[in-house]
Amino acid sequence: MKNQILEQSQNISWVGATVGVVGGITLTEWMALGGFILALIGAAVNFWHKYSLVQIERKRFEMESKDG
Repeated sequence: MKNQILEQSQNISWVGATVGVVGGITLTEWMALGGFILALIGAAVNFWHKYSLVQIERKRFEMESKDG
C-alpha cells in the first residue's frame, strides 16, 4: 500500500512539473520554438533538394561518359 501511494505521488509530481513548465512558457517563447522547428524543417527540405540535384547530375555525368 505504501509503495502504491509513493508511486502515485511521484506520478502526480511529474504531471505537476510538466504542467508548470508548459504553463510557464510565454507566447513569445512558443513562437520562438515554432520558428526554430520551422527552420529545422526548412533546412531538411533544402538538404533533400540539393541531394536530389546532385544525384541527377551524377546520373547525367555517367550517361555522358558512357556516350563518349
